Amino acid sequence: MDFHFHMLDVGRADSIIVEVFDSKNDTVIFIDAGFENDYETINQYFKNEIVPRLTEDFQIILVITHPHNDHIGGIKSILNDYGNRVKECFFNDLTKYLNQDEINQIQSYNTNESIGQNKIHKLRECIENSTILTETLSNYSI
Repeated sequence: MDFHFHMLDVGRADSIIVEVFDSKNDTVIFIDAGFENDYETINQYFKNEIVPRLTEDFQIILVITHPHNDHIGGIKSILNDYGNRVKECFFNDLTKYLNQDEINQIQSYNTNESIGQNKIHKLRECIENSTILTETLSNYSI
């Protein structure tokens, strides 16, 4: 099994792509995805430099270190463009910082099991409402 790490230059934001080559099924791990307006840079690099080396049925794993806009802005676009390939998503347990309604919502997609389209939709909703999380969690990350 081989790994390639790509630290993308997206200005004042963070985005790392890890390629995991496996004889059966390649995997791409996106660790954060920069600001929303960084997505085009990330996606062009991904399509031009990474996708050509991957097996046809590659899968994607998302890792969100914390809910700041410079880390999660491009995640929604990744889900829009490649959601059918997203197999897992990992992010901080945010529940201890939220009210009960928010806890119930977050718990439904704080999982390391494979996620389907329903959970991807819920993850999109969470990211769209990330302003509240950003304000509450500005000093917490993994």
